[in-house]
Amino acid sequence: NTYPGNFIVFEGLEGGGKTTQARMLTSRMEAEGYPVLLTKEPTADGVFGKLVRFIYQCESLHAALPQMLRECIGERDYLLAKEMMGEAQSGHLAEFESIARELQTGNHANLQKLLQLGMTFDRRDHRSHVEIPALIKGIHVVSDRDFPSTPAYAAADDLDWRELLELQFTIIAEHFVMPDIILFLDIPVSLGLARTLKKQGGKKEYFDTENRLKKIQKAYYELFADPRIKNLIPVATISGEPSPEIIHESVWREISAMNLFSAN
Repeated sequence: NTYPGNFIVFEGLEGGGKTTQARMLTSRMEAEGYPVLLTKEPTADGVFGKLVRFIYQCESLHAALPQMLRECIGERDYLLAKEMMGEAQSGHLAEFESIARELQTGNHANLQKLLQLGMTFDRRDHRSHVEIPALIKGIHVVSDRDFPSTPAYAAADDLDWRELLELQFTIIAEHFVMPDIILFLDIPVSLGLARTLKKQGGKKEYFDTENRLKKIQKAYYELFADPRIKNLIPVATISGEPSPEIIHESVWREISAMNLFSAN
């Protein structure tokens, strides 16, 4: 990150407290007088973000997905984004559209690849239009999830997380910004799942099974041990088991130790 603002990312399984901790950190930074932007992935209003959220949450996915895909690919914002893609991005967008056509015929074999492609294109758009402009102005960005989520969650369906990591570099390309620190909230799968189902009133979303979450957790561990991450980005592993207040103090200690705001 060469911009004046710092880029701080929370990662981990559902139920680990990422959203709560991102909010608490943002509030504390604001109280300390730092300019800060809180953001979350997938986005709520981006053309790809809306599709990804739909796939996560829809109960009658196979019945409703074809129409959602038609609406996504027909949106003005999608067509504008398509025009702005370079050669490398266009090839992956063509793959996205090819899978979308498969899904509309009832072939759901590549649904998870489409989901992760959608996440990555949503991230590219969000990075270029929201996060980088804030960082340029010296505003610190606190993000609830970023690029590590895509390779990690792809592993839930036995996709190769290494391939999905490379996808981040290829699609986001010139807009790729390394976080100044990743705060990885680690939590036992069973506890994270119990918290998530309680929050959702017992309703399960796509990734809410112990088998999938164990694969995601394993991928996170491997990802953060990969030299492309380990040698370039500080990753602070913090237990997500204690109370939010205790976790927040651990987060603040990690942030303080990095001296991220010393030059601001």
